[in-house]
Amino acid sequence: MKIAIICAFYDEIIYYKDKYNIDIEKTENLIKIGNKEVLIVKSLVGKVNAALTIQKVIDNFKPDYVINSGCAGAISDKLNISDIVIITSSIYHDFTPAEIMQKYTPNKGIFVSDDYLVKKAHEVSKNLNINVIEGTIATGDCYVTEKEVKDKILNMNAICTDMETAAFMHVANINKIPFLSIRGISDFADGEDVDEINSSYKAAMITEELIKVL
Repeated sequence: MKIAIICAFYDEIIYYKDKYNIDIEKTENLIKIGNKEVLIVKSLVGKVNAALTIQKVIDNFKPDYVINSGCAGAISDKLNISDIVIITSSIYHDFTPAEIMQKYTPNKGIFVSDDYLVKKAHEVSKNLNINVIEGTIATGDCYVTEKEVKDKILNMNAICTDMETAAFMHVANINKIPFLSIRGISDFADGEDVDEINSSYKAAMITEELIKVL
């Protein structure tokens, strides 16, 4: 079985560097987790980088599963720093007008995670004694700091925000590749980077254990 882990930037792959001694300067590192062949890929930040990277991974590596591991900003006041969100669906918050997005993207612009991966991620989280929350993430090519944007995202029923997940999931859904994003809450979407390494570390721990049971 072949599995790809995609992270956007350095802080999100520190766990894999510490555990598997990967070279974080490289775009791709091939390792073994259990008996699985795992490609760890750095996409860089933003929707275009995310889409280009996952399509390249699908075409060249031909993974059975793709998992995105990293951090996100909280939009819901029910989230705290280092909480883990298992992303069940994703949307774009900066694709307007909405009717154009709904017309030209799959499932009217709502991208969904693989049910089996969601279920197994919950199971391994319990074994690690890590509490997880399910929810929708809103993706856009910007830092979300303004109250108006936060309110817009909340009205879209999303609880956190980032700059890659919907693009990853958009491409995965079109290619019919089972996909899951696991995101640790690093900040409150207020322009302050609080805990990117530690929140990504916890997301990576769940990702690692998830891969072992697939």
